Amino acid sequence: MTHRNEPIPLFESASAQDAPWALIAEHGRALVQYGHLSASTRRTYELAFRRLVDWWRKTMPEEPFSEPLLERYRASLVARLTPRSVNVELAAIRKLGATLYRRGILGYNPTTSLKGQRVSRGHLRRSLTIEEIQRILAELPGENEVESRDRALVYLMVKTGLREIEVARATFGDLRQGQYGWRLHVQGKGRADRTEFVLLTDAVMNALEAYWRYRFSRQAHEPLFATAYVIPARPLSVRTIRERIRLAFQRAGLSDPGLVPHSLRHTAATLALEGQAPLHAVQHMLRHRSLATTELYLHELNRERDGAERWITQV
Repeated sequence: MTHRNEPIPLFESASAQDAPWALIAEHGRALVQYGHLSASTRRTYELAFRRLVDWWRKTMPEEPFSEPLLERYRASLVARLTPRSVNVELAAIRKLGATLYRRGILGYNPTTSLKGQRVSRGHLRRSLTIEEIQRILAELPGENEVESRDRALVYLMVKTGLREIEVARATFGDLRQGQYGWRLHVQGKGRADRTEFVLLTDAVMNALEAYWRYRFSRQAHEPLFATAYVIPARPLSVRTIRERIRLAFQRAGLSDPGLVPHSLRHTAATLALEGQAPLHAVQHMLRHRSLATTELYLHELNRERDGAERWITQV
């Protein structure tokens, strides 16, 4: 059995007659399987490599792994994906190129000239208004397990800024009683531990308790949010969490394309800043490594509130 800390194996099965895309696909699978990657990164790379190879073998099957090939593929991505999505795909390909060059499989790294797309510093999603939050919660009165769960889910995220993946990973064992109330320790983005946490106010705990009364047990290993009416408890996947939030938006009549599940996180940041929370406190809540990332929320808030357009009264 090959362990994670062993080197990525070289594949000797590929001959000179093999198609270029087949050889690269083989090494891409090795990087995904044996590379030191998180589960989410592994999945991202796997999909990116698969899409590249599918396009490659259908479009330019005889072209080697080269700059012309990659530039053409980049153009195809730009034509159908958002700039952020393009950059995710290209990051995976650059990682593959660097790995193969470092290990002597490629004579040079053709991905070094692969430029990403310019992405706006602002956020593409917008925050919810107080009235919109109230409409969502009104459509989830909590009269059964599913409604209580979805209500607690939305309320928790809008009050703490948790990411969907952090909610999916949360268990009862992550709840801790702190000096100033309950805390939920989370496995943050790109982290392997649960040293970071969010604070759970009494209002949030009340919403959670209203849902948990439907749960059969609360063992430390069991998920905070689970599939309804199933024993033993099965955690909600990130995909299911997003689907439930989108459904809640639809039930509340919110069809703005700028409102997506991640908008709950933006809403938490915006409401905290509107409530005069210190910027560094918002940074800690969102678990941003850089304060500059958190400052984007303040910039957008100030831009809307103090816009110079309001002073144009001459016409």
